[in-house]
Amino acid sequence: MTPASLFHLKIVLRIAALLTLLGALVMVSVVLAVGQTDQQGYLQSLSRLQISQERLIPLVLAAGLFLLTVSAFVTWLIALYSSFRIAGPLYRLTRNLEQELEQDSLERPMPIRREDQLQTHGRLLREAVAALNEHYQDLGRQLMAMERDLAGGTMEPDEVLRQYREQLHRLHGEVRY
Repeated sequence: MTPASLFHLKIVLRIAALLTLLGALVMVSVVLAVGQTDQQGYLQSLSRLQISQERLIPLVLAAGLFLLTVSAFVTWLIALYSSFRIAGPLYRLTRNLEQELEQDSLERPMPIRREDQLQTHGRLLREAVAALNEHYQDLGRQLMAMERDLAGGTMEPDEVLRQYREQLHRLHGEVRY
């Protein structure tokens, strides 16, 4: 895990702890609101208990609904923030690739911000592009050498084709899929 990921995980854990504390405070306040008793007579205490029981379920449901709403909203915000940390760099990487392909050049490194989560993927993509460019250059050199050997007439065409066929098979074996 990267330090940035650990930092974001710590923030999510702090938010979860705050939501848990909020939930505990809401439930304690519900119990205190329902269970208020005065030191009065027995009949009044029974009447108060009946009223408390009638009010307890709606209050607990309302408190639970409130906590569920707050938790869902905070979860949505965290998911939105996290998705932008992935979707933003992916969008930018896609746009950079499209621009490079329109210009028929993948030579320039594609910029990825240091704090983005796609650093590893960007590095691997740059390595793959470099390997692909090197492979294309090897193929171009082989083609030019074959054309030169065929035009030069120093070797038989069948011998030139056999030799370059072997070299192309070697090049093909070096390509990583």
